[in-house]
Amino acid sequence: MEHKYELLFYPVGSPQDVRYSITINKDNIKAENHRSTKSNKNTHYTGKLSLQQKEKLYSLYNSVITKPVIRKDLSVLDTWSVVLLVDDEKVYEDDDFSFETPPKEIAELIKYLVKIGVIKIELYGFS
Repeated sequence: MEHKYELLFYPVGSPQDVRYSITINKDNIKAENHRSTKSNKNTHYTGKLSLQQKEKLYSLYNSVITKPVIRKDLSVLDTWSVVLLVDDEKVYEDDDFSFETPPKEIAELIKYLVKIGVIKIELYGFS
């Protein structure tokens, strides 16, 4: 079964200010740096998933726990929030995100989405 995946990165408390996004729908992948500059050449990527990539995504998704994991802490400033949606359902949300904070299975899925999304995602400080 094919799933739709959407991964969004934005400053904590500002979901309207998405900085990076990766969307996979069927065989198509689209990754964007929404704060692109002329010096940052690799800001958009669109492509097709290979059969191996689709199988890996399916395998990673099947290992993810079935209930959503939500970590909300709006008192934390100058950090990143991330939302992972699968089939338009929130699977993971974290208001103090780093690539080390999610549960192992979700971290592996997020890291794989970032890897196949091709664009560089830099979780820089805001202060």
